[in-house]
Amino acid sequence: MVNSFGVPGISVQEFAQKIADGDDMLLLDIREEPERHLAKMDEALPAVEHLPLSQFDPAAVPEFLRENLLAPGTELVIMCHHGIRSAQFTYWLLAQGYENILNLDGGIEAWAVEIDPQVGRY
Repeated sequence: MVNSFGVPGISVQEFAQKIADGDDMLLLDIREEPERHLAKMDEALPAVEHLPLSQFDPAAVPEFLRENLLAPGTELVIMCHHGIRSAQFTYWLLAQGYENILNLDGGIEAWAVEIDPQVGRY
């Protein structure tokens, strides 16, 4: 799926299937700390990292992110509340030459509505 930023995206249904299939991927949640307390999907996922977008420093990409961005075969799925900030961040990473990055279309809101209402909404 393509969003308004033109970055590759993945629907929550496709993402849920990849989780069920055990695909090698990492979810990067770029929401701010207060947002994470309102809705979490950590328990459903094998690998989740948190990097609030406001704390991201392009000059100092965190080691966990660099490792996953450079690991062949590992997909990085980026998530926020509705998929807009994550699309912007995905766009930036792709512009830096990284690959295998997908935006979670609709963000955690779509996950809560379409996959798991226990996650919570805000």
